Amino acid sequence: MKRLLALVALAVAELLCVGVRAQTVTPLQLPHQSFLDSNGLPCSLCSLQSFVGGTSTLQATLTDSTGNTQNPNPLVLDATGSATIWVSNTLTYKFVLIDAVGGTVFTVDNVKASGGSVSCTTPYAVQFANSSATALACDPTITINPTSHTLMVGGAITGNSFTLKNLSTITTSWTLDVTSPTTALNSLGAIPLANLATQAQDSVVMNIAATGPPTAVPLPTGCTNGVNYSTTTHSWTCALASVPLTSLASQGPNTVVMNATGSTAVPTAVAMPTGCTSGVNYNTTTNAWTCVSTATNRVCTGSTIPYTCYKIAGDGTVEEWGVFYAPTGGATLQTVALSFPYAFPTAAELQVTGGSDPDGANDDAYSVYHRGLTNSGATVVIRCATNIGGSGCPSISNSIPIHWNAKGY
Repeated sequence: MKRLLALVALAVAELLCVGVRAQTVTPLQLPHQSFLDSNGLPCSLCSLQSFVGGTSTLQATLTDSTGNTQNPNPLVLDATGSATIWVSNTLTYKFVLIDAVGGTVFTVDNVKASGGSVSCTTPYAVQFANSSATALACDPTITINPTSHTLMVGGAITGNSFTLKNLSTITTSWTLDVTSPTTALNSLGAIPLANLATQAQDSVVMNIAATGPPTAVPLPTGCTNGVNYSTTTHSWTCALASVPLTSLASQGPNTVVMNATGSTAVPTAVAMPTGCTSGVNYNTTTNAWTCVSTATNRVCTGSTIPYTCYKIAGDGTVEEWGVFYAPTGGATLQTVALSFPYAFPTAAELQVTGGSDPDGANDDAYSVYHRGLTNSGATVVIRCATNIGGSGCPSISNSIPIHWNAKGY
């Protein structure tokens, strides 16, 4: 009976271990593997999915060198973006790294534990895909310092230069020429001001010769009004004190001290024009001062009724006019609010007249006048003559044109 139970137990154990048998395995480069996200930061809480190479069939990795226990698939990385990963020597894998929000960081296919992999025992060595992109390899002479975040190349450099290039975002490369310290420095391009060598106080780094490297040029001392640089003598000198306005020679009334010649010259006293009521303007073409003209050409809203117009003369006189049709409605008295297109600065005079009745029968049957005149408008009144003792005015027609003219200052 005991023998039978032992056989049954052995059979059950065999069935439980069918899915995970002991295999010959090797670590995936380093058993405790770390991954970076798309921003170059630890891929915290990312998940690593593993498949049979070249397929979408899940194939789990292993937890240790015994090969008896599988990792979860997908395998969730810890807060540092790391996990312990072992793979079989005899299998080919495809790895897909998914970030914490579901985005794919990378996909690497046909990865083998051997056949191109290089044992990497140097701490912080850079890992990369081998020439056939079927496995990871490393170069122990290229390491990253995680404290100073610097890339260190410890091996010999072939030739006089090497190239650094970001394949994803930068399309141009940067080459460091190490032929000499000078070529290496020139390879760096523009140097930040903070990296310049310390210079003496009150000195300027500049090139005062025709050609050659810049040098530190001391500024003159004891200058109370600043310094000036002469491109003729290539030297710095103390600036002269400003001349107070009270020290200028007396000039005639309404004059300006300026250079009005249109070319380089000593300033002179230029007289302003007299009799200007609206100020003066300076013309840089004629190099002359002239009175400001207030004249405005005619401005109209149109040429068909209704329309308004205005113009301003050089002496400031404003003239406005317009035409509108009498309003309809059949009444014997109508009023219209008239607004001037340009408000008069002070006062205005207004005249309004009525046009002819289209049928010619009641030309004398209308009376047109205004009331409530202001500098911005007035009220125009149109009445039938019958209201003031006339006859023959049945109603006001909207076909009668009303003319108005206003003038003011």
